[in-house]
Amino acid sequence: MKDNQSWMDTKKVCEHLCVSARTLERYRKRDSSANPFPDPDDYCIGRSNKWLRARVLAWQQAEVQQPKRKALQHIHGKFQRDQYGRITRHCAA
Repeated sequence: MKDNQSWMDTKKVCEHLCVSARTLERYRKRDSSANPFPDPDDYCIGRSNKWLRARVLAWQQAEVQQPKRKALQHIHGKFQRDQYGRITRHCAA
């Protein structure tokens, strides 16, 4: 078992979460209500960002608890549909 106080660089965090570095960056830029990924604990220009393993695991646990929604629900929920699932349009005459 790994020590929770050990350091994880960007590459190790991405491998642990099975995401790309770009996806990790998007997680960091999330709105505060959407469980953003924490800022690095160790940051130096020209070097790799580093996080404490405990903080990465805590974020991951909080991420699992986030309510999920269907993909594109925010778009498709706005339109009325017929019995076959097709979008119905009401023409104003």
